Amino acid sequence: MKILLEYQELPQYLRRYFFGFDKNLRFVGLLNPLNAPHHFKSYEWCEYREGVVLEKCKDQLPFVDVGLSKNVLIDKKVDPGLRVTVKLPRDPPEGIDENSGDIHGSVVAPGEPRSEKGYYWGYSVRVAKSLSEVVTGCTFPGGYDLIIGTSDKGVDAKKAEFSEFSHALVVFGGVEGLEAAIEADSQLRGSEPSDLFHYYINTCSRQQVRTIRTEEAVLISLCVLHDKLSEKGIKG
Repeated sequence: MKILLEYQELPQYLRRYFFGFDKNLRFVGLLNPLNAPHHFKSYEWCEYREGVVLEKCKDQLPFVDVGLSKNVLIDKKVDPGLRVTVKLPRDPPEGIDENSGDIHGSVVAPGEPRSEKGYYWGYSVRVAKSLSEVVTGCTFPGGYDLIIGTSDKGVDAKKAEFSEFSHALVVFGGVEGLEAAIEADSQLRGSEPSDLFHYYINTCSRQQVRTIRTEEAVLISLCVLHDKLSEKGIKG
């Protein structure tokens, strides 16, 4: 699952650099493409693009493959093989070919396209070995300030009124639900959902089947929660 999620997030032109042959990827052609804003075609211009640092250099500065027909010369030394976010001139050059001059770009923080321009710029994948690690392993300073558990035993999501938040976490269980995940975690054994989650909700209140697949529950829940979370999310 980790490999598949990372493969889907990566722009297509970078996949040959970061993914070799892997048996877990033999059916990736069946996956629906994300078509995320940072998945550009070679003829599309944007002031930000994802790239990989190449061995090729000029005046000790490396070139980066950002998926254009020509590589970009960046402004600082970076080890080859690393993924970087590159900022380009706002307007494209008149022509991009082997005879034209170098395209210059600068390496910026991966979050800049989101913070400066409001672009959705993909996601990162974190693997947790237990439910407690899902919560405590948060990479944001101060952790998650809104934690939502989903369960058919929770309250109807339509009735939930969330508090304002900066970083939210929505947790889904397996076939046996989050209750089983809590019981299986030695750090949480004996705990109640109310001890772990700020809200414990049912996003499929009219469920007419015994179980809903997690991949189905994620899509249903995000649709149900989208407006409620958008209203309460604190930007910046």
